[in-house]
Amino acid sequence: MHHQKYLIGLLSFIILVQTRPVLSAPINSSGICQKEDSLSSPFRVYFPRSPRLQSSPEQKNSALLYQALELSGNGKLDEVLKIAQNIPDDSERFYILNSIADSLAATGKISEAVKFVQKITDASYKAEIFGNLARNLALSGKLKDALQVVANVEETDERASVVSDIAIQLTGLGRIPESLEIARMGRDNSQKCSILKGISIKLAETGKVSEALQIASTIQEETSRDSTFSEISSKLLADQKIPQAIEIVNSISNEYYRNSALYDIAVNLAENKKFSQAFKIAETITTKPKKAEVLVKIATRYRKNGQKLEALPILAQALELTQENVEDYEKVSLWREISDEYRKLGQTDKSLQILYQIDALEQKF
Repeated sequence: MHHQKYLIGLLSFIILVQTRPVLSAPINSSGICQKEDSLSSPFRVYFPRSPRLQSSPEQKNSALLYQALELSGNGKLDEVLKIAQNIPDDSERFYILNSIADSLAATGKISEAVKFVQKITDASYKAEIFGNLARNLALSGKLKDALQVVANVEETDERASVVSDIAIQLTGLGRIPESLEIARMGRDNSQKCSILKGISIKLAETGKVSEALQIASTIQEETSRDSTFSEISSKLLADQKIPQAIEIVNSISNEYYRNSALYDIAVNLAENKKFSQAFKIAETITTKPKKAEVLVKIATRYRKNGQKLEALPILAQALELTQENVEDYEKVSLWREISDEYRKLGQTDKSLQILYQIDALEQKF
């Protein structure tokens, strides 16, 4: 019953805001995602679900689809279900059921669409089609109807994922206040944090980086906040906005996310032949395996740029880093890369020497 009360409250809010301008309220995401006690239940992320890839009617039995659409148009939904049940191909059966539900909703017959989906016996089909229906309704501006449909998704995590998707869709449409209110009324702290993360990343994808950072900075749960900053940094990196990406990475406290982001920046700089900057970034990585890995990448780019002499000392430094305080499985993987790079640099003896070390180490496993 808890999720139903939450949805009822959310629907009440939506009814109030639907008549307001899209950005009538300032961004206020403070206090939504709280820092969690380390002794409490582990943090969970509700990843937006990617809708099932659907083949076009040309690739499937279009005659069956048209027959099913004609029957649904005449209100003979039970006959449609019988047709679908007799289709042996799983993807084709899903495609027809999903198309009928979507067609009913598109013509304003949302309650009929819901009743139709409720009669589907396959629980996974039912949940996924309800999710698709809700997403499509939200995208078409029928948020109230979308959230009513969400209430029919029985599985808790699936329902949470669909709600997150809707919030992200609204963000893409510029309806940030509604997105944040959906986050604020999430069923638990994990969902609230996850929705805020999705909103922030969506804003970054659409070029609204300052708004993305403003929201991300209010995420008090450290893992979620730092992973959000890391993904925003990646978006900036893809747009070659290196200084901004570095600035964001410097605010990441989690070592794993910070080092991963620094690795990506260093590799990007090396690929663009900015070797001194790449090396400087690599030096700030705090774990030996990650630093060694990025040094190998820098050496590779030097070699491909015809600068073999510059590649050799960097490769030697990477090898030195792997000698101590590195797990054996990581050591083997890195040594293989280093050996291969020495071979490509014409250093056959050094390459073989490392391969012998790998063989000796693997004998211990």
